[in-house]
Amino acid sequence: MTQKDSTTVKDQPVIGITMGDPAGIGPEIIVKALSDPNIRKAAKYIIFGMHEQLCYAADRAEIEPFWGRIPHEKVTRDMRTKVVLAEYDEKEYYDFVLCGV
Repeated sequence: MTQKDSTTVKDQPVIGITMGDPAGIGPEIIVKALSDPNIRKAAKYIIFGMHEQLCYAADRAEIEPFWGRIPHEKVTRDMRTKVVLAEYDEKEYYDFVLCGV
């Protein structure tokens, strides 16, 4: 087993991505780029943006949502999923929610 293979999710680098303008191309680029499993294996990703626009971009690209979501106030480096959306939508959350559920 190589050093890279033995790296746990907890030990991986964390990369923050801002969605940018929700009406722009950011959501589509994020969804398409992170839909590649090889890219998701490289690090943990925190997307800062809005759930509705990200799901819309995934739907248009015919990509199943692969991220979890939490309110942006509760984001930490120790997330329990590889890709998490730090959501800025105005909704109530009780705990970690998987997109599409």
